[in-house]
Amino acid sequence: MKGPIFMFFVILFLVLVGVAALSIILMRQLFPLYKKPQIMRVFYVLTSVSIFALFFGRGWLDQLPFAGDLMLLIVIWFVSLTFLITFSPAVFVVKKVIEKIGLDDGVRDLSRRQFLKTAGVAMPILAATCSSYGTFYSSRTIVDVKHEIFLADLDQTFSGFTIAQLSDVHLGWFFSIDKLKQTLDHIVAQKPDVLAVTGDLFDDVDTIVLAAQTLELYVEQFPQGIYFIWGNHEYMRGISKIKAALANTRVKVLRNENDLLVKAASPLYFIGVDYPMERDTAKQAAECQGMMETALKGVPAKSTKILLSHHSILIDNAFDNKIDLTMTGHTHGGQIVVLGMPIFQGFKYMRGMYKKGTLYGYVNSGAGSWFPFRFGCPPEITFFTLKKEV
Repeated sequence: MKGPIFMFFVILFLVLVGVAALSIILMRQLFPLYKKPQIMRVFYVLTSVSIFALFFGRGWLDQLPFAGDLMLLIVIWFVSLTFLITFSPAVFVVKKVIEKIGLDDGVRDLSRRQFLKTAGVAMPILAATCSSYGTFYSSRTIVDVKHEIFLADLDQTFSGFTIAQLSDVHLGWFFSIDKLKQTLDHIVAQKPDVLAVTGDLFDDVDTIVLAAQTLELYVEQFPQGIYFIWGNHEYMRGISKIKAALANTRVKVLRNENDLLVKAASPLYFIGVDYPMERDTAKQAAECQGMMETALKGVPAKSTKILLSHHSILIDNAFDNKIDLTMTGHTHGGQIVVLGMPIFQGFKYMRGMYKKGTLYGYVNSGAGSWFPFRFGCPPEITFFTLKKEV
């Protein structure tokens, strides 16, 4: 995983430098105010310190009690710069309109100067406000999403069975163990029958053992216990240590295997698959199908099947294998959603519920994130209630 991680940080560095450079170029072109040396010095200092802390702060910054808050301020800074870039075309258009309208030269010049003076102050304020909202409020306010899953072949004995899904918590700077406890308390209060954690809970090597112990404290609060599957961040943060920590708990980890939840004439099964590591399209498809075949061994045809997968790419495999409900995560719903559509459409299945005939596939937007900014896509806990279709 070292290669992809290194490339990710190289790309992230280039993106941040590009955002910073483009934002200040545009602001200097639009507003004379930003050509002043004092303002340029402040900009360069804030950008340089932010990049240094972001890339080299892991380790020594973790020792500071305000490390998380400092990272949030860095996020606000760069997201604000992104908003400035987004707003710039609109300001440019208005500026040109003022220059073209039929006014006396003196009046036109005064109107233009007044507009530029006002916009030059208002734009950064608006950008910082939007950035702060997405960082301090939208990314922290977890919502409950509830779905009723109607299945014609569901055994009547467990109609009303409720599954809670918790995904992509990303414990660390932006999601503490205390917040995890508060989240679990909230889930317990809704009285689901079982909790499914669909990967990327662990994202901080220093809290691995404590996080596993926290899950153990809540196992008995769910009649059918807690189930867990691996996400990519479990592999990134030390899968061996995480396996060892969970082995000391009653949390049931499913890795290309299944488990019987409820016995009945048509029983209820949880099926869990691993995170696919192949990147080549053909090899990844073969890997996913292989994991599905292994995980389904021993599951009777006449049963209700619930698939737990971190990556949403497995939804297609689930549809092909007649899985009644597939619960996934990984995408965070895109985190930035405008008019109901994620602006970063990185995967076929990005957010929410998908159906194929009578089969359901769901992509959870995640309860946390490693990048603490959301807009139009709040973090979520999802509850699925199985119901017999009449």
